[in-house]
Amino acid sequence: DRGEVAVLGDQFDHVAAPLEALDRVVLSGAVGPPDLQQISNGAVRDIPLTASVAPAPDIDQLLEGFASGAGFRVQNLDNYLPEIREVCRLIESELRFPVRANAYVSPPNSAGLAPHYDVCDEIVVQVLGEKNWQIYPDYTNQEILPLAGARFSPARHRHCGPSSPAFMQAGDVLYLPRGVMHGAFTSDTSSVHITFSI
Repeated sequence: DRGEVAVLGDQFDHVAAPLEALDRVVLSGAVGPPDLQQISNGAVRDIPLTASVAPAPDIDQLLEGFASGAGFRVQNLDNYLPEIREVCRLIESELRFPVRANAYVSPPNSAGLAPHYDVCDEIVVQVLGEKNWQIYPDYTNQEILPLAGARFSPARHRHCGPSSPAFMQAGDVLYLPRGVMHGAFTSDTSSVHITFSI
């Protein structure tokens, strides 16, 4: 409901504050697989662990991948940053549904995940830089408000017809109902957005 989301609008002003904390938890190796994943050419893979007595996420490989055009995501960000956990609890108190948060960090001139739909409603908050979104109103074997079992399948669900663009800059908020196919790509700046999945 757009009215309920609007009530939360000013709360998202605080989402940008933990950017330094996000850097700290990722670079320190505190986040590992499966919560830390690299995204390249629409595909997702876990960040490998170092070969040592105490294996940790290979942050050097993550940074090398980023420099080569591969983004990454931190799933369950609310488990690592109290500021994001607080926003999740606030949304839950307003909407009465469980909420979790994922961060997506994308280098310039890169595509994120391949076009897909999700089985939850999402509030996307652009935290840093900008991102170009494409919303696809029509796709094959379209799912109307799909439930958890109706997972997206690239073989069955292909977008068709024109897409609607949504250009987001830092501070912008986008609501994506479950079952709406979407994809995103960056321009000549890096991008960080946080998705609150309801």
